[in-house]
Amino acid sequence: MPYIKPDYIERIKERQEKDSDLLVQVVKDFAEGMRREGTSIMFTCPKCGSHRLSVTPGKMIFKCFSYNEISGKSAMNFLMGPAVGKSLPEAIEYIADDELMEVTPKSLRLRKRILNTENRLKDQAKKRKALQG
Repeated sequence: MPYIKPDYIERIKERQEKDSDLLVQVVKDFAEGMRREGTSIMFTCPKCGSHRLSVTPGKMIFKCFSYNEISGKSAMNFLMGPAVGKSLPEAIEYIADDELMEVTPKSLRLRKRILNTENRLKDQAKKRKALQG
């Protein structure tokens, strides 16, 4: 995972607040079947496959009516939500790549440590689930 400078993260946050098209662009990358219905744009939800993923650019919100969840108000929320499921670093990297921002690689040891931590957390969650079930 590349190192992303904190000022890039701030630039991403600022752009999300100002640019409602960013949300539509990101959703378009993962969902199909774009059609306009009034002020909203409807897509096929990448999680459940229904044609009920609504994006309202003016309000910068999105919602899948199949699982009735308002997932958020930004492209980052969409990327990290149930439809896509990226981690925070992956979402930042995705938007940074979309922005053509300069993203520089950091040490491989740091990347391995992050991946090992994520995998360890997933394993712990699976073990807890197995013990409960």
